[in-house]
Amino acid sequence: MPKPPDVPPTTPPGKGGGRDIAARARNNRATRHRARINAQVHAEETTCCHCGGHVDPTLTGTHPWAGTVDQPRPLWASGNPNVRANNRLAHQLCQGAHQQQLRVAGQTRGGHVARTGRPA
Repeated sequence: MPKPPDVPPTTPPGKGGGRDIAARARNNRATRHRARINAQVHAEETTCCHCGGHVDPTLTGTHPWAGTVDQPRPLWASGNPNVRANNRLAHQLCQGAHQQQLRVAGQTRGGHVARTGRPA
């Protein structure tokens, strides 16, 4: 049986060593922070911010009436997704319609809006 190749314990400088670890740590912190905000929104709110209808907490995933967290002021419009005040509960269906309205509004202003909803 062949011996496995020796693998250096650390990545050489310039090959993504420490920076990748630091970037992953920042991303993990941001992900945890977003998860806390999402949990807080789901715990505090019970109605859709767009239609005013009740959001059933038992529905999950991609069900059209499942709850999702929506940012009324998106990132490309100077909104901050990491602030609780810019996060509200919405139905999946209503949130999709809201995003489409934002895209159309961006296109009528004369700017090109990419698939992500951000002006290019």
